[in-house]
Amino acid sequence: MRLVERIVGLDASLTDTWQALIKADDWPQWMPVRSVETSPAGKVDRNTSAVIRWNSGRPMSVVVTEFRPGRSFRWTGRVFGASVSYDHVATSAGTGSEVLFILEVNGPTAPIVARFLKPAYERALDEACLLYTSDAADDLVSV
Repeated sequence: MRLVERIVGLDASLTDTWQALIKADDWPQWMPVRSVETSPAGKVDRNTSAVIRWNSGRPMSVVVTEFRPGRSFRWTGRVFGASVSYDHVATSAGTGSEVLFILEVNGPTAPIVARFLKPAYERALDEACLLYTSDAADDLVSV
């Protein structure tokens, strides 16, 4: 079931936005996570797995299940028996770009997991929007 679908407009080129998305190790600068440890280390690609340590909860192991270079990726993990997928879709928009963030949860425990994961992810996106669009984040899109 799709829980969250949010489009964030950015004053950055599609290339710069894509680079910020796939440099997951840098996410703590603009996303409310303590850390993202990718394997192999470096940029997200079709062979990436990661451990995301959210500020508000437990670590989550994910693996990239879909990857379209320069456009989108999805990583998927498990939370209390539910399959959880996070999509990141970057597109051009006027003189800048947009990112579509999607959260989906499926499986027998999805309704239970959805009760806490949906508001937590929405808060994370709210905070990320503030961090990413702040003056302090200007360096993030410098490649």
